[in-house]
Amino acid sequence: MKKIPHQKIIDKSRRIGQITKYLLFVTSCFFAADLVYRKIIITPDDIPSGVLSFLEFVGFALYLLFNTFSNICFFRYSIDKRTDLIDNSLGSSFLIKKSEEYFSNENLEYGIYKLSVNDFENTFFTYNISKSMKVPSLIYTSIVIIMLCFSGILGIKDVWAFAIKIPVVASLVIDFIRLWYFETKVQNIYQSFVQFFNSLSGRTILTDTENACALKNIIDYESLHTWWGFHLDSKIFKKVNSPLKNEWTAMKQNLKIPVV
Repeated sequence: MKKIPHQKIIDKSRRIGQITKYLLFVTSCFFAADLVYRKIIITPDDIPSGVLSFLEFVGFALYLLFNTFSNICFFRYSIDKRTDLIDNSLGSSFLIKKSEEYFSNENLEYGIYKLSVNDFENTFFTYNISKSMKVPSLIYTSIVIIMLCFSGILGIKDVWAFAIKIPVVASLVIDFIRLWYFETKVQNIYQSFVQFFNSLSGRTILTDTENACALKNIIDYESLHTWWGFHLDSKIFKKVNSPLKNEWTAMKQNLKIPVV
């Protein structure tokens, strides 16, 4: 049975992330409703429009608050995840509880080679899942951008009310760019891992130079994951997890990485 010592902090961070996503969506709906009230149904001076503007402001303030909490939880999760990676790969006991059946490389001896294989596995799954998230993110972000263009066509006279909406749209655009940047960088690290294990030709004993190359890949991925990463979509993960496991096993065989 799979056991993950940092599962609680993962679940907490994901719940906060989901709340953040819903807040942003609801705030965007208030944005759209406000446009309708201001230019189609009634005048900007009517009370419903003012209420909607207030709700937009509150929604975005809550979004910033929950987004900050989500980032804090993610950073804490990243620390525990790295520590568990070290314990599993090097046989240390920094954590009281260690993961079980989280990595698929329990047959390997403790050392830099196992650490590299474990991180290669993380990189493989992260790259494929983040790649699958790009199109849904593009669609979601495009809808909001169209909303912004629509508001420009209608022409909002209240500059303050419009200024409140801009950070909401900017936040979505930034997250979209962040995902594409993250996926591109992870792909580079993934390819570097593939080249590294190809060069070993099945060897598990590394030279000093190979140890350095392995550690560079590991540090590159863990640094990227901590500072540019975010929780991968759980729905996409569940959908592609099984085929990715089979693909990962086949890849290890092709790269002559020892398989159980």
